[in-house]
Amino acid sequence: MRPSPNHRDIFESPADLILLCSLTLVAAISTGAWLTGQLAALLFRGDWPPVSIGQSLAAAWRLPGDVRDPKMAWPAGVRPDLPGAAGFLVAGILATLGVMAIMLVVGSWALSHRPQRGYASRAEIKATLSRRAVIRRGPVVRPSLKKRSR
Repeated sequence: MRPSPNHRDIFESPADLILLCSLTLVAAISTGAWLTGQLAALLFRGDWPPVSIGQSLAAAWRLPGDVRDPKMAWPAGVRPDLPGAAGFLVAGILATLGVMAIMLVVGSWALSHRPQRGYASRAEIKATLSRRAVIRRGPVVRPSLKKRSR
């Protein structure tokens, strides 16, 4: 019988980790290329070209050969809607800053709402240290108060 997995056994082999990292990298590159191309077209040509994320992955793959004119890496049907290298640079910077801002906001929200081991929550502190709670616990802390309250 196989032992139950715990939090350390997420990946059964190093190949699982390599596969996950590779897929994450491909997703980040294709989505980043798509967002950069879409923003470049929107900002400098006023249009949102019909390009899928899969097409943008192919464009990202061809981009190193067309770095002087990035729009040549994109499908021929959308090239007229895309700006030159400077437009792609501006759109890439804006896309990166936008994604980073979203990640910071979501990350800080997630960190502020996670339980921390060893620390009481606000609700627990209020339930224990509120005026009503302290008065209710008075006879336990000071038994002589028990006789007075009757």
